[in-house]
Amino acid sequence: MRPKSIQLFERLYLASIALTLIATALGWDALVRGATIPGAEGGAAAVAGIAIGVVVLAQLIVWFFVAKRGSSVAKWAAVLFFLLNLWGIGATVQLAMNGSLPSVLTIAARIVELAAIVMLFRADAKPWFAYEDEEDEAPGA
Repeated sequence: MRPKSIQLFERLYLASIALTLIATALGWDALVRGATIPGAEGGAAAVAGIAIGVVVLAQLIVWFFVAKRGSSVAKWAAVLFFLLNLWGIGATVQLAMNGSLPSVLTIAARIVELAAIVMLFRADAKPWFAYEDEEDEAPGA
C-alpha cells in the first residue's frame, strides 16, 4: 500500500497539471499573441501547442515515477519542475490582481503543486523512496 502522503501527492500533482491546462486554454489567445514572431504568425499556435504538450508529458512521466515507482530522481525532478514553474510568478500575480482568470488559476495551480511537493518530504513518504533499487517497484505499487 502506498503511503497517504504519496496518494495525496498524486491527487494534488495531477490537479495542478489540470489547473495549468485550464488556465492555458483560457489564456490561449494571449499566449499565442505573445509567442508570435513577425512573419511566422501561423506557426505560433503550433509551436505553443507542441511546447505545452512536451511539458505536460514530462510532468506526467515525473508523476508516474514518483507516485507509482518511488523514484527519488523523479521526486527531485518534481521539485525542479515546481521551481521552474515559479519563473515569472511576479508578472502572473500582477495580472491576477488585474482580474485575469488564467493568472488566478495559474497561481492556484502553483499553490496546489507546492502542496504536492510538500507531501514528498513527509515522514511516511521516506520509505516509499527507499526501495528504488529493489524489484523495479516501490512497495505496494
